[in-house]
Amino acid sequence: MANADTVRAAANSDAGLADNHVLEVKNLKKHFPIEKGFTRRVVGHVRAVDDVSFFLKKGEILGLVGESGCGKTTTARLILRALKPTSGSIEVRTPDGVFETADLSGPELKAVRRYVQMIFQDPYASLNPRMRVHEILSEPLLNFGYPRNEMADLVDEFLTLVGLDPRYRNRYPHAFSGGQRQRIGIARALILRPSIVIADEPVSALDVSVQAQVLNLLKDLQQKLGLSMVFIAHNLSVIAHICDRIAVMYLGKLVELADTDEVFDRPVHPYTRVLISAVPDADPRLPWLDEVPTGEIGDPTADIPGCPFFPRCPHAEPACNEGMPPLKAEDIATQGTPHFSACRRSDLFLRQ
Repeated sequence: MANADTVRAAANSDAGLADNHVLEVKNLKKHFPIEKGFTRRVVGHVRAVDDVSFFLKKGEILGLVGESGCGKTTTARLILRALKPTSGSIEVRTPDGVFETADLSGPELKAVRRYVQMIFQDPYASLNPRMRVHEILSEPLLNFGYPRNEMADLVDEFLTLVGLDPRYRNRYPHAFSGGQRQRIGIARALILRPSIVIADEPVSALDVSVQAQVLNLLKDLQQKLGLSMVFIAHNLSVIAHICDRIAVMYLGKLVELADTDEVFDRPVHPYTRVLISAVPDADPRLPWLDEVPTGEIGDPTADIPGCPFFPRCPHAEPACNEGMPPLKAEDIATQGTPHFSACRRSDLFLRQ
């Protein structure tokens, strides 16, 4: 376990984190260099995450949505600090204090990782096939110095919590179904009682009937344990079922952020409207169903002067390609939380 004095020294009691926030991401960027030739000369960058800012409130589930390659998982890995950001700040509230994690390393980073845990997408690949269930769940406890005589009770407690019989503790992962394996993965993520849980498409590899069970389990656990979660998904119906707020990403940028009901009832950014219209069971009475983007998703290596959705947007005008519009609060929020959008033509949709 990290030295307590070291941990306290890394905590920033003067950080600007709001009292009800457990996470604040500010101007976060991750640019991957493109290298060429034997000399590994850098000829460009992939702008996987480009100036993203948002917050996570205590006890809420924030959905992160967008097309494949938009930067959702990279953002999650930056929060987890599996990747070091190019620039920007990541403030995390833990029982040990508030940490700015962007530049942490060594014992200080390990201390924060105890409170930021991840549920992985693939329940088959994320569990070690050579370890029994009790070993899988005990490993994080061992890593952070928990007393060995308490581990067996904790393993049984969290197996029960996720709906599995504690008598299964001596079985290997291959003896379980996909949904049961994901429950084991959830128990492993929660056994350290983290402040933040990152769920990276946790139901996309499961059958539809099992998806509903796992989603209901996560919702129940949120209420029982007061979980704060960043939930990544492609499926908007999943997002609508479980998330309190939604952040929409496109080509590494955040383009809309609002309460779930407001995003679905009154989307302001054209890309959000396109995403909703692509849902197969969308309400045919919605006025934006005929809004279809043109062309392919943009190039993340290109230096885009304006809105990244400009080449595909059915409502674009020349001014949209002259500088990236800021993420600003729209005067339409009805539930107390601001509705943010990065669109120069938002007034067009506000009148609808």
